[in-house]
Parts: sequence; structure tokens; C-alpha cells
Amino acid sequence: MLFAQNISDYKWENRLIFLVDEEPETSIMNSQLKILEAKSDELKERDIMVFQLTPKTILLSNGEETRLSSIETYRSLAIPTDFKGIILVGKDGGVKLKKPYIVPVANIFTLIDGMPMRKSEIKRKKEG
Repeated sequence: MLFAQNISDYKWENRLIFLVDEEPETSIMNSQLKILEAKSDELKERDIMVFQLTPKTILLSNGEETRLSSIETYRSLAIPTDFKGIILVGKDGGVKLKKPYIVPVANIFTLIDGMPMRKSEIKRKKEG
């Protein structure tokens, strides 16, 4: 298990995808995770980290349990409403997408690539 981290440690560094369900590694959550993992290079390029979020646990995409303090803000978006799906959090800490499973990865990337911060990242990469 990883030591506790604060969710704010990712602010301005990473975009976060929370795969939300009542239990870890449900079949639909695993299906969504496989869709995302098939695009691991594109996830990395966009500074995306994927977590599995349940009422009781937080898992990294590799299934390893972790702790994130201050996660309640995002957990409250899904629980107790019985939401099952994706929550995308931008580098600014704001929720950019909340959709039930299954969300095509192209939709996620299109949304991210249209964000001003991502456009700036792409521009800097081209110039550098």
C-alpha cells in the first residue's frame, strides 16, 4: 500500500480519471480500464493518472491500494448517488466530465485536447 498522499499534490501536475463503482474491479469498471490502458501512451502524454474509486477503497490502475487525503470532494460526487462511471478532474482540480460507463477514450481525449491548458501544452511541445 502506498502512503497517504493529498489529492492536491496532483493539482497543476496531473489530470485524474476516477473509475467509480460500488466495488473494486467490477466487470464494467475493468472494461473501462482496459479501454484506457490500451491508450497508455496517450494517457501519459496528457499527464493522466487513473484511479479506481469505491466507497471504501482507492486503487491505482494497477490494482494497488492507495490512500488519498481530501478525496471526499470527488467521492461525494459519486457516493451516495450510486453513480457508476468516470469522473475526469482537470489539472486545476475542477471536475471536467462525469459520465456513466462506458465512455469512449476518444471522447475523453477530445475534451482534454480542447482545454486551454492542454492547448498551451501542445503549443509548447511544438515550439520546444
